[in-house]
Amino acid sequence: MNQQRAASERGVAWFIFSCTASLAHLRQRIRKRIRGGQDASDATVAVLEKQRLACDPLTDEEVTHRVLIDTTTPESLRSSLENGLWCGQSGGKYAN
Repeated sequence: MNQQRAASERGVAWFIFSCTASLAHLRQRIRKRIRGGQDASDATVAVLEKQRLACDPLTDEEVTHRVLIDTTTPESLRSSLENGLWCGQSGGKYAN
C-alpha cells in the first residue's frame, strides 16, 4: 500500500511540498556555490539538467495535495508560507 492511499484511508491529510524557482535562478545558485569552492554538494548545472529531464510530473491526484513554495528569494519563500498556500482543514486552500 502506498503512503498516500494509507493516509487517505485513515483520514490523515498528506501533502507534497513543491519548491519552485526559475531554471535560470537554479543555475545561478549552483554556479555561485561552485565559485565559493566550499560547498560539499556535487551538484553541477549538468546534474540539474539531468534531474529536470528525469523528473516525473505529478499525477492529477498529487496535484490536489501540492503546496507550492517559491524559493527564489527569502522574501518569496516567506510570502509563500504566509499567504495561504498551505493545504489544510482549517480554511487553507490547495495551491493548484
